[in-house]
Amino acid sequence: MKSTFLSRRALVAKFSALALATTLIAGCMSPYSKRGVISLTGGYRDKQLGPDIYEVSFAGNGYTSLDRARVYTLLRCADLTIEKGCDYFAELTDEQVRASLPTLHVNPRGSFGTPSTYQTRAVIKVFKGAKPAEFHAAREARALKSEIEAALAK
Repeated sequence: MKSTFLSRRALVAKFSALALATTLIAGCMSPYSKRGVISLTGGYRDKQLGPDIYEVSFAGNGYTSLDRARVYTLLRCADLTIEKGCDYFAELTDEQVRASLPTLHVNPRGSFGTPSTYQTRAVIKVFKGAKPAEFHAAREARALKSEIEAALAK
């Protein structure tokens, strides 16, 4: 009787370890989420730099390719545009950022992670209504979001 009890206890311990490992691995494979202050799994961050101007960044983890990091950055740009009640966004060049903002403060940041992780960044301006004529490469946020989500679902 005692040996049966010990084997059940050992079985429960093995099952618990397997469940924990599965949960941790699954968390690593779904990096499109907001990144915390200290994040081992990556994710996105965004910060308002000025009126209608945002910096969007994405840090991948060891399971995230550079292409996937770029796609997630674009997806976050589209999501942020929609969240702000806007229709279009355009990526700004460094010159456009300097011209649009009176003062740009640069904050040095450390990075925790492995050298095999990718980080991508975009500075965008969001627009309501019609596509802005001065930004011919502006993207329609809802259409881009649908396109990316359809491609990721495959």
